[in-house]
Amino acid sequence: MRQRKGICFLVMVLVAVLISSAYVEKGWAQAAGKKVFKWRMQSFLPAGHPQNVVTKKWCEEVKQITNDQIDITFFAVNEIVPTIEAWEACSKGVFEMIFDWSGYWTGKTLMAAYATGVPFTARSASDYIALMRGQGLLEMIRTAYARHNLFLLNSFPAHAQVFMSRFPVNKVDDFRGRKIRTASFMADVLKEAGASPVFVPMGEVYGGIERGVFEGSTMAINMHYSYGIHEVTKYLLMTPINDVEGLNVIINMNAWKSLPDDLKLLFEHSASHLGEMHSNYVYTADVETLPKLQAKGIKFTYLPDAERSKMAGFMVKVLDNYSKKDPEFARATEVVKKYMRAVGVLK
Repeated sequence: MRQRKGICFLVMVLVAVLISSAYVEKGWAQAAGKKVFKWRMQSFLPAGHPQNVVTKKWCEEVKQITNDQIDITFFAVNEIVPTIEAWEACSKGVFEMIFDWSGYWTGKTLMAAYATGVPFTARSASDYIALMRGQGLLEMIRTAYARHNLFLLNSFPAHAQVFMSRFPVNKVDDFRGRKIRTASFMADVLKEAGASPVFVPMGEVYGGIERGVFEGSTMAINMHYSYGIHEVTKYLLMTPINDVEGLNVIINMNAWKSLPDDLKLLFEHSASHLGEMHSNYVYTADVETLPKLQAKGIKFTYLPDAERSKMAGFMVKVLDNYSKKDPEFARATEVVKKYMRAVGVLK
């Protein structure tokens, strides 16, 4: 009898272990009866790009901190839809999220340009964060995106955009008459400086310069290097074209509203951490890339403060021109100009 009871007890323990294992395998969220949100996210960067690696790691962290309730499958550029269709696709719920550079979307709303940074204005990550969070620019952009059924989870400072070219730039007039691959506010500012902006995707920059379609490009230092732009150029303008470029995480509004409040809060806090992850990666990569560019014979040039101030003046002119077309943009411009005066960029 005792032996039979012992066997029964062991069987009960074994069953309990198996049930417990199944419970863990399903995930705490599912086992507790909580809804699991299985989402897809498409990047604007190609497969294998280091910044995609950073974002994919963040997706894994989101799953962990939400106890498996938010499960994001990450896709590289064009893997679900072509990049230029990502805004509409996310708006319509084809997928739930975009890891994004919002310069693509100024045709959808002018406010998207503010999500890419303000050249010759926000000169540090602190400036960018102060404008977005402290001065309310993030909420203004969110309002504009919401009209397209999109929620801007976060816009965060990522890196500086510099200019690599076949010709040296030591003063503003050196841009005059040159064809330059760029986009968003940078294109407008360079146009005011006398350049002819051209836009092509990053993967086409090397061939465009090699064939003489344009003579230079704006990108981050390490991205120029990773795309081999140093092989078809001679100069790097170290004075940034855009001191702090913004990257963004956009969510389909219906998907965002479907989340309970506690997950929304976790998501927003985690998105700030994503910004820190990208800043850490990019600034470190840029510093490590500079000696490599020097070793390849790339010459560094700089704009004097007086010339830099001219470019800031062009930026103000661009903002004022856009403000005439869009009252919402005009309100945001006043916020930015007030900040520019406070930090001494504008007198």
